[in-house]
Amino acid sequence: MAHDTQTRRDQLILELSAEGLSQTALLERLRQRDYSYWNEDTLRRHLRELEQANLIPRVTEDQNALVQLIRRETKYQIAERLTRVALAHLTTDNQRAFTAPQLFEWIEQEYVRRYPHVNLSLDVYRVYLTKMTYNPDSRVAREPGHFGYILNPDFRELGEEEGGEPAQRAKGLSPEQIGITERALYKPLANWLQSLGYRTRVTADEKAGGPWGNPDVVGAILHQSVWTAFDVEIVTIEAKVDAKNWRRWIFEAIAHKRFSDRSYFAFPFVSSVVSISLIEDMSEMKAYAERYKLGILVVFVNPEEYERLKKAGAEEPLLDASQIVEAWPGLYDPAPMREKDTFLRKVCGLSQLEDLYTELDEADASA
Repeated sequence: MAHDTQTRRDQLILELSAEGLSQTALLERLRQRDYSYWNEDTLRRHLRELEQANLIPRVTEDQNALVQLIRRETKYQIAERLTRVALAHLTTDNQRAFTAPQLFEWIEQEYVRRYPHVNLSLDVYRVYLTKMTYNPDSRVAREPGHFGYILNPDFRELGEEEGGEPAQRAKGLSPEQIGITERALYKPLANWLQSLGYRTRVTADEKAGGPWGNPDVVGAILHQSVWTAFDVEIVTIEAKVDAKNWRRWIFEAIAHKRFSDRSYFAFPFVSSVVSISLIEDMSEMKAYAERYKLGILVVFVNPEEYERLKKAGAEEPLLDASQIVEAWPGLYDPAPMREKDTFLRKVCGLSQLEDLYTELDEADASA
């Protein structure tokens, strides 16, 4: 597989250390890697793109001016970029799948040994690789039926027409236009929590929690140790029918963190392609999520399949026409036990430990 726009951007960002480089030094590094693609024009174009994405400060014409990332990337973000670059470089017509040791060997030789800011071990890299396969936007996937990893095509490039707008954006349809209501989201979101082992309840109609105290979907799981001590983990989801006013609505989900250990903001996105990159403002949304330790769930809805199921009289067409992607992880951030106890009693109607097993829904054990 040849490099594409995203892997070229990955190459460029990986060369930028926390201290920054001049444009001249940056171009020299890229050329030393034998990337014939890179010249002054292509470097300048990609730097402008990074500037527009708010990843680097304003680019000047001074070739000796320092270029550096505005925010230091996490080790996982670096590993994701390294993997895409490695797969793009190694893939040929005869081989497209590579194991973790094969990928890490190339990464170690090309990056880990050269640059101190790329600090990665094989054990940590294996964990990151697994995480990447659960994130469609990473483009890293398991080869079906095998143990290797492959790089999926960049749907943004495949779908762009002359105007630059992705064709897979489902002709600009909104959830309202195809009849998706907020209530229709509750069952798929509850099912998603149940798949993770939580018992769930839809609490959207409850009022006992007061303003911004009644999440749409609640999940709970009991953690018990061999020493008989236990803790109830609570996860909450606040769902909206779209993301138009997400800068306000996201704080409703954040408010739930006073009684939940994990909190999510969820919304649907109508598209025949499952890709976070199609969603406007996602980078800014992730920045909010990281700042406030909030998770983001996107319910991708295939419009053609949804319409087909509706016409066929399906009771809940969204269940089979949607795919939920955790665009940003809901990190565990323990809430005070007193707040959790009050919430479980007032909003969920639980009065004793046994109610967790008798009053909340669970996944079908026979499924």
